[in-house]
Amino acid sequence: MLRFILNFFLFGILFYLIYLFFPEAFQTLVSWAHQVYEFFRDVFAQLSERFRSMKTHPNSQPQAPQHALLFLSLWLAGQVKR
Repeated sequence: MLRFILNFFLFGILFYLIYLFFPEAFQTLVSWAHQVYEFFRDVFAQLSERFRSMKTHPNSQPQAPQHALLFLSLWLAGQVKR
C-alpha cells in the first residue's frame, strides 16, 4: 500500500514536470488520454445498446457486427503524425 502511494505521488510529480518543461508533450499525452476515453465510452455505448436491443427483441436474429476493428484502425491511423 505504501508503494502504491509513493508511486502515485512520483507519477504526479513526473507529469507536473512534463507539464512545466514540455508543454507540447503534455498536451499530446492529454489528447491521447482523451481519445482513449472517448473510444472506450463509444464501445461501452455500442455494447449497452446491443444488449438493450437483444433484451427488447428476444426472438430476433443478432445484428450484423459493428466494424469495431475498422474504427479502431482508422482511429489509430489518425494518431500517426508524419
